[in-house]
Amino acid sequence: MQPNFPFTAFADSKQRLVALKVGELHQEDIDLILDRVLAVDAGKLDLPTARGQITEGLKDIATKRAAEAAKSPNLAAD
Repeated sequence: MQPNFPFTAFADSKQRLVALKVGELHQEDIDLILDRVLAVDAGKLDLPTARGQITEGLKDIATKRAAEAAKSPNLAAD
């Protein structure tokens, strides 16, 4: 594994790694991840399920973000 920066690690109250977000961190990403971390801590989600939901959720957010960027005029192209 090659190190990539920046990255953010999210752990639960038992100090287990729940998610590792490589790259820029947006508020939507934070909200999704912390919601799942809190659910793990509350016993509402197990760790593998939370990780899966985070992975899929981040993919959905990235897809929406890319679609929005494609719709926006590219001001740098001038």
